[in-house]
Amino acid sequence: SNLEEELKKGAQVFYVCPHIDTSEKIEVSSVTQEYQKLLDTHLSKYKIMLLHGRMKIDEKQKIMEKLRKGQIDILVSTPIIEVGVDIPNASLIVINSAERFGISQLHQLRGRVGRGDRESKCIIVSSDEINELTEKRMMALVKSNDGFALSEEDLKIRGPGEIDKTKQSGWSSEYRLADPLDFDLIRQVNSEAESLIDKDPTLNLHNDLKKVLKNASTADINLG
Repeated sequence: SNLEEELKKGAQVFYVCPHIDTSEKIEVSSVTQEYQKLLDTHLSKYKIMLLHGRMKIDEKQKIMEKLRKGQIDILVSTPIIEVGVDIPNASLIVINSAERFGISQLHQLRGRVGRGDRESKCIIVSSDEINELTEKRMMALVKSNDGFALSEEDLKIRGPGEIDKTKQSGWSSEYRLADPLDFDLIRQVNSEAESLIDKDPTLNLHNDLKKVLKNASTADINLG
């Protein structure tokens, strides 16, 4: 397997699952379950350790120190490793139940490997049944390593949500005059808006625009 191949080379491996424990309601992999599975295989000859958010801070710190010293071969972890973990010797990350993660989180997790001289791999494992949006997320990750490009693709897939309300994804009827995915137009409008506010901060010279903004927005906008 890819996992054992990397271990034989002396590299370290991240094995990520979205949940700590298994659940009867949702069929996704958990770190406790996958940790035990690995211990029950021939891979048990390697140093395998578990890491998740319910552990005490000092316990997590000890595990991370062992990882940095190369005393752990396989770290089975929740996504808490997605930021701030720099292990140059790690060359493979396996992300289980990947459909449970967004593009940005998958990209962050992928960035945990390839930080040294070793050639790195990211293996994404999803459930047998994934919907069209999930498939688009996976394919976006396969096609690009550019975080900015992936953010734009994520916006296209999820939708921008509402500007000044609580909905953070999907499509809203408030976008009547422009496509929120037309980034060139948005940059141009943003530049024009900044110029206008610099010249007329309270919009006293643009009363019609002031009325429209006050009526259209539920946000606390102070226009004088």
